[in-house]
Amino acid sequence: MGDSDNSALDKLVAILARESSPLRRRQILMGAPELWSSRTVIRFADETVRRMYVDIPQAERMARCEPWGTSWSASAGIRRR
Repeated sequence: MGDSDNSALDKLVAILARESSPLRRRQILMGAPELWSSRTVIRFADETVRRMYVDIPQAERMARCEPWGTSWSASAGIRRR
């Protein structure tokens, strides 16, 4: 991933963390197919943990972002690698 991809992922994370509507979060995720990767899943997991110490509602929103039908249990397996 290049700098522009990292920037796009940073923006996606910020938007998803602030969006309270689960339907809208899903629409946002579906609108960013260029970011559908294991790296994104790892970033979401990392961001969820980081935000647990800063902003519980945002952490919960990140945790509930099931990217593209993946369950977090499967994502956790990716994270452990």
